[in-house]
Amino acid sequence: MAALLEARVELWGSHKQYWGSGPPVNSSDCVGEVFNVGDVLWNNAPANGGPLGWYCVVASTAIGNPGTWLPFAIIGGAGQGSAFGVTGKQIAHAQYNFANDGGTETTITVKNNATIPANAIITNVYLNSPTALAGSGASVAVGTTAGSSSTALLAATAITNFGTDAMYHGVPTPATANTWVKLSAAGQITVTISAAALTAGVLDIYVEFVVSESA
Repeated sequence: MAALLEARVELWGSHKQYWGSGPPVNSSDCVGEVFNVGDVLWNNAPANGGPLGWYCVVASTAIGNPGTWLPFAIIGGAGQGSAFGVTGKQIAHAQYNFANDGGTETTITVKNNATIPANAIITNVYLNSPTALAGSGASVAVGTTAGSSSTALLAATAITNFGTDAMYHGVPTPATANTWVKLSAAGQITVTISAAALTAGVLDIYVEFVVSESA
């Protein structure tokens, strides 16, 4: 997160609330803290389209372990969809970062993430690697934890395509409707590493979507 956790306040039992500019992702973000499911982190830098805060959904495994947090209550913005009337396209942004997520050959729910709602129609996916991906012979794919497959947003792609500040397009393409993906359930963004482990790199993932009220 961009700033360390600020003063906490006990809520009830073992549950606590905090203030900060983002959820903890490293031990340095949460020195001396143990998080429990149900803890709340309020956003001390709220902005239009950003979350009101984050909710702990997986507890810490030890002192200083960040656990897992999900955003809640988007502020302003275009809403989550409407059967009729005006709605807006939304963009989910997630980031794979070797320093946070490791490089093991597996499917990773990246720590810096976004939840895409059920019935989202994904029309565009684009990626940028501000730090080149490294790992001899490795490939990466992108999908969601639920509602689609682990390769629905990007088929397994050699990391030679993700050099320093490279741009790359995913499976859904705006002008080609049969490439679009409709989520059957809400899901977070995943990165699947295959063929070899990654040893470095950062990959930003942007997913454009609208939400249908119809399943």
